[in-house]
Amino acid sequence: MAALLLAVFAAVLVPQALRPGMDGRAVAAPLPAPPAVGTCMVLGPRIATPVDCARPHDGEVFTTWDADDPRRPVNRHSLACTDELAASRGDPPQLHGWQLTVFNVSTRLIRAPRDQRLGDGAWAACVLRPADRSRYEGTAVGLPADAVERPGAFGDCASGSLYFRLPCTDRHTVERLGTASGTLPRASAASLGDNGLPADLDAALTASCHDLAGDLTRSGDPTRGGRLTPAVVRSSMVPAISPSPDLVAWSVDCVVDSGELELTDSVVGLGDRALPTG
Repeated sequence: MAALLLAVFAAVLVPQALRPGMDGRAVAAPLPAPPAVGTCMVLGPRIATPVDCARPHDGEVFTTWDADDPRRPVNRHSLACTDELAASRGDPPQLHGWQLTVFNVSTRLIRAPRDQRLGDGAWAACVLRPADRSRYEGTAVGLPADAVERPGAFGDCASGSLYFRLPCTDRHTVERLGTASGTLPRASAASLGDNGLPADLDAALTASCHDLAGDLTRSGDPTRGGRLTPAVVRSSMVPAISPSPDLVAWSVDCVVDSGELELTDSVVGLGDRALPTG
């Protein structure tokens, strides 16, 4: 009898000793981890689906929070992604006196699908995408705010009026490269040209716009033999506000205009490649 009881105790205690911490209570499985930074996503109304970055997609993950991170945003209207983007990109880049407009982005907060949540416990992630939410191929996460080797969908293009923005992967005739603004004495307003600028300032900005186009297109001839025209035009953005009644505010854009030639991709970073007209 004693031998039988000893065998029973051994059958119960030995496995328990080999599995310390297993006291018979249920242990919750860890919640799934967020997608890796750089994962490309197709965004639906309520769910985000990972896809190969060579396929058309809506954006890329650039920041994540684990399900147990107390800092994670839980409200879909949270501005956390906007704040994270601003912190990672810093001040708008400047070149030749122009504020660059070649890499235009927006963000979206995504959370774990419902089958991967436990109450409010769910991973969260921020997705970087083009400002107009158009789909694109390739990657943009990790590029600086002045990057020229970004997908064309992040460019700022139009067909005719810059007030109707298009992704640069749509057919277009104008691409905006930068914007500049300032003030002038109101007394000089009577002698301003078509751009709202005096002739000397207009000439200086036109020269710097040509230099900007050369640097951003990576070409010694940003006109491409006369087929493109770097030009200064009245700004399509919100005009600068004059700080004084004695001053007149001005705001202009530096653009590359292809006239009647329709382009199908950005000329930024084009280098010696042929103009995208196909």
